[in-house]
Amino acid sequence: MKKKLIIGTVLAVLFGSGFGIGIVLAAWFGNSEGNEFEAFTPIFPSTRAQLRIEPVDYVLVELGEPTNLQPIDFVANRHMFADSEYGQILSDINYLASSGVGMHSVFVLVNEQTFTSYINVVDTMPPVAVTTDLTIVPGTELFPEDFFVSITDSSPITNISFLNAIDILASGDHIVAIHTEDAFGNQSVHMANLTILPNQIPPVIRGARDLEVMIGNPAMFRLGVGAFDAFGREIDLNIFSRVDLGEIGTYSLTFSAEDAWGLTVEETVNVQVIDVDPEWVYERVDYIFESIMNEGMTQVEMARAIFDWVDENVRFAVGIDSTSVYENARQALLQRQGNCFVFYSLSSVMLTRAGVPNMRINRIPDAPTWHTWNLINPDDLGWHHFDASPSILGLNRFMFTSGEAAENTRRLFETGRIDFFTYDPTLYPEIVW
Repeated sequence: MKKKLIIGTVLAVLFGSGFGIGIVLAAWFGNSEGNEFEAFTPIFPSTRAQLRIEPVDYVLVELGEPTNLQPIDFVANRHMFADSEYGQILSDINYLASSGVGMHSVFVLVNEQTFTSYINVVDTMPPVAVTTDLTIVPGTELFPEDFFVSITDSSPITNISFLNAIDILASGDHIVAIHTEDAFGNQSVHMANLTILPNQIPPVIRGARDLEVMIGNPAMFRLGVGAFDAFGREIDLNIFSRVDLGEIGTYSLTFSAEDAWGLTVEETVNVQVIDVDPEWVYERVDYIFESIMNEGMTQVEMARAIFDWVDENVRFAVGIDSTSVYENARQALLQRQGNCFVFYSLSSVMLTRAGVPNMRINRIPDAPTWHTWNLINPDDLGWHHFDASPSILGLNRFMFTSGEAAENTRRLFETGRIDFFTYDPTLYPEIVW
């Protein structure tokens, strides 16, 4: 059987799928009995560069997030270039995506055509945080930020707050919810655990001491006295007193306090109402002040002048009957001698008259001998020791710290004087170390 080759041309107009107009060569192979289609070959393929790029209005991008955009993503009629891999984004997309919310122009090259499109940078992501659990003592002030190890967001964080109120006095385990929000209203909630330790330690009263009050004069029972809970926070101090300031005698004065857990403390001191003419003492103290005080002196300078006068004008003597502060101050002014209580008493009266805050401090009661000296807080510099009684070692006895007191005690121990400046720190305000 003979085969016959028939060659013809077909003008085809094909649309879509990336093809344009082309000339097609068609070949048929057949025999005498009929024709049969064997081949179909385009002679002139279409040219994509001839197609016009239609850019998209914009591509949505999350602020601060790395992008994986391709050039074809910016082409609206991308179906006409679906099989094309040729193209390039000419702008720095990642830089634009992190430069701020809003529309940013992007230059793109696709199939030898350069065009402009846009990315619309938005922030829809809430703050991300890493939290940590906390353990606190009751009453510790807490802030939401205390629970964060880190917190990040592409936009400024405008709010960090507790979702639920925290009772910082309630011992036990608590779940804490913390709300965060950024500048674009994206919100998130972060959880953490809080453990509040139990408290079974009662409060303490510091600075309570026996007092001497002149008959008929007002008394400042609270001066230098404070109540504190187990965690060092000051709490309300109550006073119960039956002291009759118009009648000579010895009275009881009771301080008490209750903390937030209902734990209480109570301490009683003696108040001695004495019959000493205060004007007589003040007149002689004022007379001394005329020669040692100058206008404009600081409290430190006045305290130093008082220390120097007492040190230079009163000598140490034993066998003195220690009664009350003003009685001993009167004795010191008349006889110019006395024991440590006399030195303390005269110093206390002069310091009080000069307006320098002062109070009494005692050696620990189980020491072999007793000793009394002053504490002063001039110019609000903190409480310091002040001991005008003489020292055989030439130690600094004016406005010395507790650290110096400990060193002086060590040196005096070598001379046989035991626990010279040893005191119970819980009975007094904090003394500068």
